[in-house]
Amino acid sequence: MATLDYILKTKPNRRVLATFPSATVLHAVDEMCSARVGAILIVDDGRPVGILSERDLLTRVLLKRRDPRITRVAEVMTRDVVAVHRDVAPEAALGLMTQLGFRHLPVVDDVYVIGMVSIGDLAHWSAGNQMAKVTPLDAYVMEPGRAHIADSTSRIKGAAPASQSFMRAVNPPKDVKLLS
Repeated sequence: MATLDYILKTKPNRRVLATFPSATVLHAVDEMCSARVGAILIVDDGRPVGILSERDLLTRVLLKRRDPRITRVAEVMTRDVVAVHRDVAPEAALGLMTQLGFRHLPVVDDVYVIGMVSIGDLAHWSAGNQMAKVTPLDAYVMEPGRAHIADSTSRIKGAAPASQSFMRAVNPPKDVKLLS
């Protein structure tokens, strides 16, 4: 079974991007753009105290017409940071993100934040995972002498193609942590 640890290891950039609550929003945006990420972890004395996402920037800075050169990250960051353990299944993390309505999720080991996954990372993993499952099935169905199986399923009104993937939200894992 895949875990978030596996997904983190496959990411090209696994560095945890972080800044301080006293940093300006402009500094945080510069860091996020340089790293091409949609969120930055906010740390104080080495421990997470918040997260600043693109959504925070839009709703708490841009729409409020705040000046990013003088606004401090602490004024606009999300303070209640939810994190999950590295051994959590990607499907569980995706379900949690869907239920709670956020797009970035810090991943922890027993002590430290070791990475961050985005909903895009999980969607990419899910698509690859579904294709790995579907490809052998497609080959089996399309095998000579089995073409009637493919023909009969494609004629079912409203039937989805075999390669279409569906995701469902799952209950949050028991080892969800609120960082504070």
